[in-house]
Amino acid sequence: MEKANTIIEDAHISALNKSAVSVRAEAARLIRRSYPGFKAGEIKKSMVITRATRSHPTAKIRVRGRRTPLIAFGAKQTRTGVSVRITTRKIVRGAFIATMKSGHRGVFWRSGEFGRRGNQKLERIEQLTSLSVPQTIEQEVVLDGLRKFALERYRIELVREIKFRTARAAGK
Repeated sequence: MEKANTIIEDAHISALNKSAVSVRAEAARLIRRSYPGFKAGEIKKSMVITRATRSHPTAKIRVRGRRTPLIAFGAKQTRTGVSVRITTRKIVRGAFIATMKSGHRGVFWRSGEFGRRGNQKLERIEQLTSLSVPQTIEQEVVLDGLRKFALERYRIELVREIKFRTARAAGK
């Protein structure tokens, strides 16, 4: 009887960990469906999985990140501004693409404030950003889809793991 409990406990933990990896991939798919400009690798990088263990049988996916610079959305300079593709391709009028002395490249616009680098005649510029990955996941469409997917995926993985571990215990 104790061996059966161990098999079920191990199967539960393994199913949770495998489901977490699948949920992270599904989150990237759902976000890219709403916001095709986001790169799947960037979305996955902002998600950290805390794996389940016997002492702590809970798997967590933590999403962190800052607002994404517009240059990451395939920015192209046009005559009237900069064209970016977040949901659809749109032009940000008055914006421009620039490379800073540090080598950083971004989409900027003039803020209307003066006094850059101590010179009162130089106008300041601001880098333009869009949504962060956590903001995209908070949307109802994405969250509802992830909840449904997570439950279904866990059920599938749990059945698979129990079958695998019982067959291995039986010596097959």
